[in-house]
Amino acid sequence: MKICTRFSFKNKFLFAFIAMVTFQSFLFAQCPMPEADGTYNPKDDIIITSYHQSIAKTPTGLITWGEDMDFDGGNVDVIQEISVA
Repeated sequence: MKICTRFSFKNKFLFAFIAMVTFQSFLFAQCPMPEADGTYNPKDDIIITSYHQSIAKTPTGLITWGEDMDFDGGNVDVIQEISVA
């Protein structure tokens, strides 16, 4: 019985293609999908990020942290609730 331990280019390409498709489906499943009207389900987690800033939706409202996200344009080192001015 002959055991082949060498992979041909075709087998490597096929393996890489299957792995890529599989991993993309797992990563895509992490993102919430919009409803038919373009809005998101309120029960989904929504996080908006930029270069050094983040805003996240919580059950009670919105929170923020990061560079230039304080009410006076300063940096926010801890999580801060966004409230109406």
